[in-house]
Amino acid sequence: MKTAAIVLFALMYVLMIARPKYRPFYALAVAVIFLITGILPRAGKCRKRHEIVAGEATAYNERRYSPTSNRVKEGS
Repeated sequence: MKTAAIVLFALMYVLMIARPKYRPFYALAVAVIFLITGILPRAGKCRKRHEIVAGEATAYNERRYSPTSNRVKEGS
């Protein structure tokens, strides 16, 4: 999937430089292809993924800065 995304992006970039009059159409077409193929997730999926990452970061910070922790704090 990464290779397909890079190839599509490069192709879009070349077309946008070669034919600036159609720049918005090329960008829109590649965005639609990214959505259809699943390279770019829909908004609902992004929100859930963001919440998971934020939750993991919060849990990490709570462990790291916990006053009851006996381990040496990194970066202190």
